[in-house]
Amino acid sequence: MSLPADEPYVCPPSHVRGGGLMRRAGRKDATQAQIVQALRDIGVVVFVVNHAGLPDLLTYSRGVWLPIEIKYSRLARSFTDRFSHRLSPAQCATYAVAPFPIVDSVASALALFRVRT
Repeated sequence: MSLPADEPYVCPPSHVRGGGLMRRAGRKDATQAQIVQALRDIGVVVFVVNHAGLPDLLTYSRGVWLPIEIKYSRLARSFTDRFSHRLSPAQCATYAVAPFPIVDSVASALALFRVRT
């Protein structure tokens, strides 16, 4: 799932790193690898981005570029739960001017490309 494009997101202090409890990085790598492989399996060109403030992936499919942020959540039941893993202040600044979808699983990433699992 992703945040609807017509609803801009303003990062409240509780969603910015340092504004509340943070989880340690680690699970994202496994989740990211699975998402990258699944997208490549359906023919999406995937670039992994390692730059502060930018989404994790830059994808290209059917003539359209789509940046994607990955946030891991084992307890996600709603978009709010998934998003509670926080964007960095730099990501919030980027999101404010150029919103991007946020996914937490292979299924939610594939759904961006209209593929059901």
